[in-house]
Amino acid sequence: MLKLRCGCCSALNFSNYQKLIQVEVHTVIQFLAYDLDQLLLKSGVPFRDLLAIKRFLLAQHSAVLTNALEVYKNISSTTCILPTGCAGLDKILEGGLYSGEVTGISGSSSSGKTQICFSIVCAVASDLRKNVVFFDTGGQFDSARLVQMMDKYELSVGDQLAALKRIKVIQVLDIFELFSELDVLKNSLDGGMDGFYKSLKLVVLDSLTTLTATISSVADSTCNGLLDQLTRTIKVLTGEFSVGFLITSNSVSAEHAHKAGNHPDKLLTRVSNTQLETECECKFSTLLCPSFTSDTAFHLKLKLLKSCRQASGNSVNIVIKESGLETVV
Repeated sequence: MLKLRCGCCSALNFSNYQKLIQVEVHTVIQFLAYDLDQLLLKSGVPFRDLLAIKRFLLAQHSAVLTNALEVYKNISSTTCILPTGCAGLDKILEGGLYSGEVTGISGSSSSGKTQICFSIVCAVASDLRKNVVFFDTGGQFDSARLVQMMDKYELSVGDQLAALKRIKVIQVLDIFELFSELDVLKNSLDGGMDGFYKSLKLVVLDSLTTLTATISSVADSTCNGLLDQLTRTIKVLTGEFSVGFLITSNSVSAEHAHKAGNHPDKLLTRVSNTQLETECECKFSTLLCPSFTSDTAFHLKLKLLKSCRQASGNSVNIVIKESGLETVV
């Protein structure tokens, strides 16, 4: 609670400040809650000074007034729905990923999370023609796989090259390097001269688990502090600059959940506005070094764990093929 400060304005001199303290008026809220006539009789501070102090405090601490129409115009002008490249996934996400929000994908290792990221990146760069920043923490980014997925958009060679140029890949090896890159990203978005960031709509972090492995051995308080700082940084980027943030993480098993207080999957639950979980019967190690052919297909289920628009528990069955994600009818 903000305290009154002697000298913050010309009317709140030492004499008037002492008189207010004597009548138990210590904070801004306590002062503004008083009727000025009653405060005049109780404290003996001149009415002109009380009025001047009130005007100063209101000017310094009042919220900026706006109306619903202005809020709606601001939201409609900055919000963008980012397609995923899969009709069934778009349906359970109410159209796709939303700019200004964090979307998380959790699941076991080798369960298709990176392939889902590739599909979304291709859709944003090819179909929506917006720019993407991809933070690769495990060396799994594969431009050849992106070219395979782009074939379904029937782009010319020139348009395909232009789509690939809209994707900036940054390899980060630890959380401290990520903080540095996120700071550069924030400065570039905040009036930077690079035109790439003017059309930036999606930031992908694949994967959070790999990134935080280097700090898992430190004390819990230090690890939690770093993860909380990462949460705040991501929230600032999405809120201030209306970009979508997509994060993947390995899920923690139920029997180990009580031991995983600082597991990145816990952070994903806290930071994400929308969270999905991949469910599959078997791992597909071929996707670690993908060599997709027309016969390659891998089935999995995507379950909606958290959303502010759809009921949690909704799910969709998809198949990952050479051309990308397809909905199983």
